[in-house]
Amino acid sequence: MKRGLLLSMVLSIAGVLLVSTPAGAFERQWHAGAGLGISAYPRYYPVGPALGLNAAYGISDVFDLKLELLGSDHSYSADPGLAPAKAVPFSAVLGLSYKLDVLQWIPYFALLGGYSHISGALPTAEPFRRDDAIAAVRT
Repeated sequence: MKRGLLLSMVLSIAGVLLVSTPAGAFERQWHAGAGLGISAYPRYYPVGPALGLNAAYGISDVFDLKLELLGSDHSYSADPGLAPAKAVPFSAVLGLSYKLDVLQWIPYFALLGGYSHISGALPTAEPFRRDDAIAAVRT
């Protein structure tokens, strides 16, 4: 599991360094993005591919109204002797982000709340619900 997390971090940093362009905060404009990565639910679902989409509207040069969608694909097997079943978690969150526009790279902090749905196999006897409210913090 730790190797998967390390690989995700290395790929994310490499993507930022190879694809980044000059940064600048702006207001009253829409911006959108997408990302590929990996996702895991430690002790429940193994590492699986993930796709994220986001859109934001610049309320001011400091605050954005932000929408994020995330989906990932995992296998799950309650018994090692059984064939694994598929689980596909989806989430949608909406919130406000604060941008610190002091560098060429613009750090931000976001608080978001939303909805999560897991289609497919749910871990048995675990604290999972098919539909649930979620909160997210992004930096």
